[in-house]
Amino acid sequence: MAAPTRAQLAAARDFLARADRRIDGAAKAAARPNADQGEFDNNFDGVVTAIFHAVDAYEVATTGIKRKVGEAEQPTRIESILAALRASRTPKVPPGSRLIELNRRRNTSVHGEWEEVLDQEALEDAIRAARELLTAIRYSLKAKGIDGS
Repeated sequence: MAAPTRAQLAAARDFLARADRRIDGAAKAAARPNADQGEFDNNFDGVVTAIFHAVDAYEVATTGIKRKVGEAEQPTRIESILAALRASRTPKVPPGSRLIELNRRRNTSVHGEWEEVLDQEALEDAIRAARELLTAIRYSLKAKGIDGS
């Protein structure tokens, strides 16, 4: 693909900024000593959403394709982006299984079929995984000469 257009670059930056806000908000909630179960659940969902904002940013910045809601199976998209990051020798790419498991856990919770109680540790783990992905994507975009800041 040629360099991203201004609109594609703006969309990618917006996705990255939205991912940052979701992750930062979840980190603040996780750090509060009096956070309740509902906050953990909502912020866990927000972190998984941040993962997909990061994936969307990478896709639009590198391919020009902006996915519409409901298009493409999420695990396939995650693995596709991670493969591209690894192929470009991006350091510290998180394992796909970890990110896909977070999505599975979120889908389970959203549909009310609880298998587990989300707690501070689960939320903090999700935050770490999302930050690792966001860092890897920013690194790769920068290496490609794409300003994602």
